[in-house]
Amino acid sequence: MQKKLFGLFYFLHCFTVVRSGYPPIGDEVQAGSVLLPASRRGRYLANIVRRQAVDGTGIKFNKDADRMNAEAKKKVDVLSEELLPYIIAEQERRTTLYKRVMTAIQNGEKGVTIAEIRNKPPAIIRKGLMYRCPTNRAPKEPDGSGVIMCEENIEPTPIMYESCLSAEDKELFVADNKYFFCNRHKVEGPDLPRNGTTVIGCAPCERTSLNYTSQKCALEDTDDVVVHYRYYPDRTYKFVTELDPDREVCEHWNPCQVGYIFSLPGPDTATPASELWHFFEDDKNETTFPAESYITSTRRVLIPNGYAYHGIGKYMPNGQRNRIAGKEGVLRTYNNIDVVHEEVGNYVKITIKFSPLRPLDATTYYVRFESLEKKNSFVHIPLVTINMGITRLAPQVVEVLPGQRLNMTTLYFTCNKCVVRGIMLRGDDGTVKNVDIDKYRIRKFTDEKGMEQSYVEIDFDEMSPHNFGDYFLMIQNDDGGEERIKALTIKAPQSDPNNAINALRLRVASTVGDHLDKTISYTCDDCELNDVMCRGESVLPAGRVTLIPTSKTVNVNFPGFEDTNSCVYIGIFKRGENTYRKIVAIIENSAPSVTVEFAGLIPPPQEGEQFEQEIKYSCTGDCSVEKVNVNGIPLETNTRRSNVGSIAFYVLTENLITIRITEFSEPYAGMYQAIFNVDGEQITKNLMEIGNAVTEALDAPPASNETPAPATEAASNEAAPNEPAPNDAAPNEPAPN
Repeated sequence: MQKKLFGLFYFLHCFTVVRSGYPPIGDEVQAGSVLLPASRRGRYLANIVRRQAVDGTGIKFNKDADRMNAEAKKKVDVLSEELLPYIIAEQERRTTLYKRVMTAIQNGEKGVTIAEIRNKPPAIIRKGLMYRCPTNRAPKEPDGSGVIMCEENIEPTPIMYESCLSAEDKELFVADNKYFFCNRHKVEGPDLPRNGTTVIGCAPCERTSLNYTSQKCALEDTDDVVVHYRYYPDRTYKFVTELDPDREVCEHWNPCQVGYIFSLPGPDTATPASELWHFFEDDKNETTFPAESYITSTRRVLIPNGYAYHGIGKYMPNGQRNRIAGKEGVLRTYNNIDVVHEEVGNYVKITIKFSPLRPLDATTYYVRFESLEKKNSFVHIPLVTINMGITRLAPQVVEVLPGQRLNMTTLYFTCNKCVVRGIMLRGDDGTVKNVDIDKYRIRKFTDEKGMEQSYVEIDFDEMSPHNFGDYFLMIQNDDGGEERIKALTIKAPQSDPNNAINALRLRVASTVGDHLDKTISYTCDDCELNDVMCRGESVLPAGRVTLIPTSKTVNVNFPGFEDTNSCVYIGIFKRGENTYRKIVAIIENSAPSVTVEFAGLIPPPQEGEQFEQEIKYSCTGDCSVEKVNVNGIPLETNTRRSNVGSIAFYVLTENLITIRITEFSEPYAGMYQAIFNVDGEQITKNLMEIGNAVTEALDAPPASNETPAPATEAASNEAAPNEPAPNDAAPNEPAPN
C-alpha cells in the first residue's frame, strides 16, 4: 500500500497543477474534515495545509515557535504542532479523492479509458472490460456514445487482462524459484486455496512471470511502470462533477490525461506458493490423432541420486509396465518407435518418435532408472502421456536464428465449437511458460463446405533464445474436455558439432575508413551456403557480402569500413535435409581508444551449469559500455530475473564487464562483443568466445597470450530446488507382449 500511495503522490507531483488558493466555505475554511477559522491567518494556514499535503516538504514543527514566514520558497515555514492534524486531514481527503478518481479512470467507469505503456499496443478499458485493436490499428477517439472502435472502423478484440496493468494489483508469488503474478480471469472467483500458510499457485495459463513483466513493462534499469491514461467520459457524465467537482486531478476532462507510475514488487516480497500445479503445467499430456509420424516434445527428467538411466517403458491397459527401449536401443517389438536420449549433467533429455502413430500408442510412457547399488531395483518416473483427440491440426516446424525477426505465423485447425484457452511454450531450456495474450489472436471462418474452421496468428517479432521450443494450443471442446496439441516447433539450425562443413573462418580487426576486402572459403560434401546473417538480418541485399557458389567462397568487401560493419557473421548452410549454422567471420574495430583484455577461447560448460567471466577494459577518453552481444544477440543488463531457464546478462563496474549465465545452453556459445561509446564514437570490440577450437584464416589476429580468468559458477545465489527421488520401485516387470 505504501508503494502504491508513493506512486500516487509521485504522479500527482509530476502531472498535476495545484492551485495555490483555497476558497473559503461559508464562515470557515475547511481542510479535509477539520475546520479552520475564516480569518486571514486561517486562510493562510489552509493554503499551507493544501501545499504541504501534496509534497510534505518545506515545513517543520516546533513547540516553541508560533510564527510564519511569508517567503516560503526561500525559507522554511515554522509552525506550531496545531497545524499537523489539518495537514493529515487534507492528505486523507486528497488520497480518498485520487483513489476514487483513479479507480474510475482505470476501470473506464461511465466512459472509455485508453491506457498506453511503452513498447505495447494500447489497451481500451470500458466498464472494467479490456479490449485491444489489431496490429497497426490505433483506437479511434471515443465520441461520448460509449461505442469503441479502431481505425478503419474495425472492432477491437476482447482480452482477458493486460499483464502490465494488472501487475500493480496482483500479488507476487514464488514457487520453485519461479516468480510470477496470477493474472486470472476478470471474474476471479474465490481466493487462491491455501495449504496452511502457503498459497497454492495458479495454473500456468494464468501466470505472467516477473521477468517478463520487468522487461516489457518497467522503464529500463528500473522497477517503475509508467502508464499514460486518456479518459473520455460519456455524455451522461456532464462536467464530471460527480467525480471531481474542483477538477483537482485533471484540469481538462475531454479527455482527462493522467500520467501514472507504480513500482513492481521485489522478489523479497513474494508470497511462497506450493507448486501443486507442477503436474498441471508439465503433466506430460500431449494430444494428437493417428498420423504418419509424430514427435513428442523433448523432456528433461532429473536423474534420482544413486540411480542411472536404464531406458523407457509404457503402461498397458491392464496397468502393467512394458519395456520399450534400453540404453542400447528400442526392442524389436516396437519397430514403429524410436527413442532419442541424451544425458546432460544430472538430467536426461528424451524424445520419442512414432512412425506411424497408432491408436494403441496412446498411453503413458515412463523413464526407468536402475539403482547403482542394488541390481534389478528400479524407479519409474512418468515421461509423457499420448492422448487421442478430435482437433485436427498439422504441426509446423520453423527454423530461425536467435535475433532473427519472424513474421506472423498462422496455424490452422479444425474443431467442434472449441475455445482456445491459451498457448503454452515448452522451451528448449526446459522451462514451461504461458505465451502472453498480446502475442496471438484467434480467428474463425466458415469454409466453402459450411464447416467452421479456426486459425491462430502468433506474432513473435525478434526471436530470443527463450522463444525456441514447442508451442501447444490448450483447447477446450464443447464437452468440456481439454486437449493440449503441439502446434508449432521453433528451432535454430544445427551448430554442426561434427564439422560436416569445414569453413576457414575469418577473424580480423579493421580501422574505420579503411578498405576491407577478404575472401572466406568453405568445403563440404553436397552442401549449399544460402545466406549470411549479422544481428539477425541478412547482409546479402546490401551487396557488401557476396556468395560465390562455384568456388565455395564468400567475398567480404567494405570500401570504407564503419563500426556498424563490426559483427559476428553467421553462414546458413543446407546439406541434405538438415540446416546448419556456422560462424564464417568475426570483425571488430581496431580503434586504439579502447583496449580489451580478450579472455580467449573458453570451453563450453555443461548444459545447465552456471557461468561467470570477467573482462577488463580501459579507455583513453570518456567511455561507456552501450551493449554486449553474443553472436549479435543483445544480452540482458543487470535487471531483476525470475531465475527461470537459461538467462545470459552482464554487469558493469568500473573498467570491468562481468558476463553471467544462470544455466548454460547452446545458444550462448559463440563470440561475445561489446559496443563502447568513446567521446560519442561507437567502437565494437571482441570480449571472449565460448566454444571449441576452430580453424581461422592466416591473417586473423593472434590469440591473447594472457591466461584467461577462470570461469566460475557464481552466476546466481539461488539454489535449485531439490527433488526427492521417486519411490515407486518395481524390480520385476513382465516381458513385452
